[in-house]
Amino acid sequence: MIRKGLGSRIAHVCRLILLITVCVSVSACTAGGDAAEEHTGLSLRVESTPHPAKTHQKAELVVYVTAKDRPVDEAKVEIGIQHEEGDHTERVEAKSVAKGKYLVKKTFHQPGVYHLTIYAEKPGLSAIATKNLIVE
Repeated sequence: MIRKGLGSRIAHVCRLILLITVCVSVSACTAGGDAAEEHTGLSLRVESTPHPAKTHQKAELVVYVTAKDRPVDEAKVEIGIQHEEGDHTERVEAKSVAKGKYLVKKTFHQPGVYHLTIYAEKPGLSAIATKNLIVE
């Protein structure tokens, strides 16, 4: 009887630990609003214009890179772009247009949802964010 009760308690504790781990993981992944982020020292914010993007028209993808709420210059910023129905990811390097502001101009030729993965690096600092972009 003692073993059965102890095993049940251990299983309950394991489930509780798993639940807490999942809750902490989910809250960490959604810290950036509509863009999930993983970062070490850098924060990313992504905007697109026009919103939503239009097929066969140039769209601007702007990435704002900050560290401790200050714009970061001289970072290497790339955006991985993949259509929801495709298996190819195009990686495009963003150009610095102002301190902490990086730009990619892209024409989308197919409507649908595109998965964007934003990578930013500066020596000792890095961040990855994801965002979905709708193209009409």
